[in-house]
Amino acid sequence: MSSSAAAAAAAAAASPLAIWRENRKKYLSEKAKNVKWPVTDAIKLKPVFLFDEPVFSIHMCADCRKENRSGNVTMDGDRQILKIKVCDICATMMNAQRRTKFFNYDVLCFKRSEEGGSSIDTDSTPGMWSSKKF
Repeated sequence: MSSSAAAAAAAAAASPLAIWRENRKKYLSEKAKNVKWPVTDAIKLKPVFLFDEPVFSIHMCADCRKENRSGNVTMDGDRQILKIKVCDICATMMNAQRRTKFFNYDVLCFKRSEEGGSSIDTDSTPGMWSSKKF
């Protein structure tokens, strides 16, 4: 073992934070081996689906946040126009959030209401199953 490796090992042993960071790096690098890059269908954003919910949240990587810090806001009458730039990974995440909410929340709530497990009337509740939308 070289002296620099021994010094690094001694420093890591002294700091729980350094140990945590090293373990985290090992874990993430192991998980990253099996990850596949997003395909074209997963990247394409469809505003009609993005703005359908009452709350719109965007999760962005550090590179996208840095890129959008210098964004310009323009005025169009009484409305402000904010253009954002997202990478393929962030665009895929936006679509994945929408699909996850649908399959893991909306469908289960609908099933519960169909089986009589909820007193909430899905036709009068704003959201995915509101009859006002269709």
